[in-house]
Amino acid sequence: MKPRTLLLACTGAILLASCGEPGAVYQIPAKDMRQQLLGAKPPSILFGSHYTTTRSYKRGDGSIVWTVSENNKPLFRFIGETEAVDDKSTKIVLSIAGPTDDEDDPVAKNFEDHPQTAKLYLRAMEEAIDSKLTGRKFDMSKFQAEMMAAAMAEMPKIQGQIDEAVKASQEMDRMMQDADKAAADAKWEREIASQVVN
Repeated sequence: MKPRTLLLACTGAILLASCGEPGAVYQIPAKDMRQQLLGAKPPSILFGSHYTTTRSYKRGDGSIVWTVSENNKPLFRFIGETEAVDDKSTKIVLSIAGPTDDEDDPVAKNFEDHPQTAKLYLRAMEEAIDSKLTGRKFDMSKFQAEMMAAAMAEMPKIQGQIDEAVKASQEMDRMMQDADKAAADAKWEREIASQVVN
């Protein structure tokens, strides 16, 4: 599966939406921009209590890859394809992909099945990139709409997990009650047996 590519909508960038092309152009020479991009990282808020690390590197084709890992296990990648527009400006197109380039990569399939999550991750990384390249403070409000959309998309799954937890709790209560009843019955039988002996 080819990584899904979304429009990079960044403050301070010249958008190419009017041309029908994905990506954004920054008034930064390609070499300088690629070097700056190596220092961009996705915001930790995306990963909750999970401790993740991000490793970035340049490919020979001019693209930048950010690999997000947990416990040294790659989770997924952001890929920023860069192209010099002229001597003073560079275009970047951002996409998200699984940890491998395999066509049946399960993470890539998961992003395809959950486009709202993929869009949230992309939008947050876009903001990280834009704030890095324009030298401004990172602004979480830039992707609040995507956070809400992703949360709403996950509600059925969350509700299912809650229902399963309630069911498991009820089953545990039933087992405890059965155990208490069995213990009470055993005690009663011992008392009866002791009376018969006496």
